[in-house]
Order: sequence, then C-alpha cells, then structure tokens
Amino acid sequence: MTRRSLVLPSWPPGEIPGQVHLRCPHCGEDTALEELRVGLMVCPWCEFHFPWEASSRLERLVDEGSFAPLPDLPPSPNRVGRAALFGQPVAVAVTDYTARWGPEEVGALLQVAEVAFQERRPLLWVLTAAQGGPDERGVRACWMALSRLAERKVPWLVLVAGPCFGPLAALALRADLLFAERGSALGLLLPEALREAGRLPPECADHPRRLLQAGWADNVVTRREQRAVLAGALDFLRGGAGLALRLPGRGRGLFWDLPAPLGQLFGPALELHGDRGASDAPGLRAGLARLQGEGPAVLLLAAGLGNRSLFGTGRRRAIGSSGWRKAARLVRLAGRFELPVIGLVGNPELRPELHEPPGVLAAALAEFQEAWLRSKVPTLAVFLQRTASPAAQAFGGADRVLAAAEAAGAGADAMFADEPSLSRLLVEGVQELIQTYLLSGPLGRRKLLERRGMRLSRALQQ
Repeated sequence: MTRRSLVLPSWPPGEIPGQVHLRCPHCGEDTALEELRVGLMVCPWCEFHFPWEASSRLERLVDEGSFAPLPDLPPSPNRVGRAALFGQPVAVAVTDYTARWGPEEVGALLQVAEVAFQERRPLLWVLTAAQGGPDERGVRACWMALSRLAERKVPWLVLVAGPCFGPLAALALRADLLFAERGSALGLLLPEALREAGRLPPECADHPRRLLQAGWADNVVTRREQRAVLAGALDFLRGGAGLALRLPGRGRGLFWDLPAPLGQLFGPALELHGDRGASDAPGLRAGLARLQGEGPAVLLLAAGLGNRSLFGTGRRRAIGSSGWRKAARLVRLAGRFELPVIGLVGNPELRPELHEPPGVLAAALAEFQEAWLRSKVPTLAVFLQRTASPAAQAFGGADRVLAAAEAAGAGADAMFADEPSLSRLLVEGVQELIQTYLLSGPLGRRKLLERRGMRLSRALQQ
C-alpha cells in the first residue's frame, strides 16, 4: 500500500491509522506518525521539531495529573491553569499552534498572570506559532499584568516553540528567562511586513541558533530537555534545594564547562546568552550555578577567560557593547531574586563591535558599572591575571575582592596562590556575604551599599 505523507498531524492519540506517515520538511524522510508521537513529534533522522498540540505538550511538561484549568474560560485549544513542575507550584499558559490570538486569548493570559501574582506562582508561558496578536490596548494590559510579577519576585519564564512575530514577540523578550526550541522564531515585524520589504524569514529549523547570535534567547532546548531545564531554572531563581539536572547528552551546549577548580566547586552551570537586543558576546560568559552542588545559587560572570584554564596569560578576549549589556541585564536579574554575583576576571579587552556608532561601547560599559555598583545583592570579584584594562576595572567596587598572587593590588581583600586556596576563599567569601547581607534584612542591604561606596571612593583616590 502506498504511504501517505502529511504536513501536520490531525488525529488524536489512539485513533491514528497504522499506515499514516509524515514527511519531514527539513530532511525529506518519512516517519510513521505513531513513532513521531512516541518521540515527542521530533524527526528521528534530523531532529526537526514538528508542530505539537498544546494538550500533548502540557502533558509532557508538567507533573502527571497536576494540571487544573482556570474556571470560566471559553473553549480553546490553548491550555491555561495551575500545575506543578517537579513538585514546584506553577501557573502555566501553553498556546496551541492552531490558535489565533484575539480578545479571549488575551483575557486568559491576564487571568493566569493574576493567579501567578496573587499566589506567588512562577509563570511558564509556552508560546507557539502565533497567528494574529493583541491590539495596542491588549499589549499594554498584558505588559502591565506581567510586569507586576517583578514586584513580588515571581519568576516569569518563556519558551518559544514556534514562529512568533509582532507584539507577542515583544512581550516574550521582557521575560526573566527566554528559552527557544528548534523550529522557533522571533521577530518584531510581522511576516507580512517582511514580505513587503523583500526580506522573507529564513527556514525555521535554523532560527534558534540565530536567536542566540541575535542575543534574544538565553539558550536553546530540545523537547526532551525542556521539562528538566525549566524546572532547574526555576529552582535557581527560587533558591530551592537544588534539582539534579539529568539531561541526555549532557545538554549539548546548555551547560557551561567551567575550568578547574570551578567545575568541582559549582557543578554544572546553566549558561545564559544574549543582551535581548543586538548580539551575544563570547568574551563575556554567564551562567546560573550552585555553590558546592547543593549550596546557594549564584550568578557567574566570566570576563576575558579561556575555556580550559583559569590561570596563565593566554590571549586577550575582547568584549563589545553587547557583552556589557548582557552582564548588566543578568546582574539586575540576580538583584530581583537575591542571587549573589561572582565575577571571574581575566585579561579582557574593550573593542567596539562592527559598524557600531561611537559612544555605544562606553554607554554599555557605564550601564554595567551602574548595575554592578547599585546591586542589592552581594558581589564578589576574582582577579586571576594582572591587568590594567578598563574592562577588568569595571568589576572593581565589589563587596569582596580576591586576587591571584601575581595579580594582587591594593584593593584585594585576600590573595590565593593555587586552586585549593581559591576554592576555600570563594566558599568562605560567598558564605560570609550571604550571612552578612542577605540574612540581615534591610539593615544588611544598607550596610552593603555603604561599604561598597567606601571601597569605590578609596579606589578613585588611589
């Protein structure tokens, strides 16, 4: 019998004819629809991600039997309600790739945002192929409802799982963390406007990596990784006990392989990319990690470091304006969720990006310095190489400064000569800062800012 090739599945589970196959639009191979459903609608040959209905996606994302839809919502293929993710209560909104955005969808998003605000539940918004979008009044209402979550330190995570353009893309870029799966796309202009301008969007299969290069996504996750990665990111932001992230193939780029001895000290770090505006600078890397595997969560910033070794001169790594904007964004994120920030400083170099107007790099560096000095959480800087670079000096004024013996300066609180002493000083420094500032309430935070200002004044006098 001749096999039929379809573009999108249209049968519910358990009612699929046995001879139905789908042809992958990326590699051209045919695969049985039953096999695709078992494999989360991912092509087994090239890992192209087919469109996936909201009900099946939600079933694989949250804990079994935990989803409870919000009452009084009109019938819709979208799934909006309360659920649990690895035992963590969450508010979830999963849009279906067949749904068209209108007033009812906007109302459902406003309701789930209100539930997240009132019950302090993290909000997970899975945004698939969006047809249409809210009008100007709807966008303003959604933005006001979602921005209130920051007042109560409620995390807001977005997973882009399909082509998304226009006002919804602008809303998604405001999230605390934004992840993308293969087959997704983001664009502030609608496809119709792109066609009129003669610039058609590239193939969807290439979009997520381009989202990383454009600085819009924090990372790219496959469907097999999404449940664990979203739960781990929430655990970092909420200060949980620490979830063991068990991912197939070590996450393939999700995790940051920290140089020794930091790899043993912090364990796997969930790497974060992008400044949400222009690009991602490889010279400044960032990630969420946990001290000693099960200790407090911290934000790591590495400026001008190599990938294999902390010590030694090595070649200088340039950091452009996008790198400093990324660092400023993540320092502000750490401030909202009370995560200590550790800056690992090598020998970075300031370098304007290609075709960048004059003054942009200086403005981005000033933005980072302001976020670093005004941060309401403890900051710790580790200087690993002797350098007089302005890029390295941007990390001055930290609450505690550690320096290698050959890089020690007048402002260092302690020096280390080898990896064991660095590990010991890092653990002691982070624990002391957390005990002094985070656990002391407003008085400790005021003391933090006063001490930081005095340190900066002494540095300027020298």
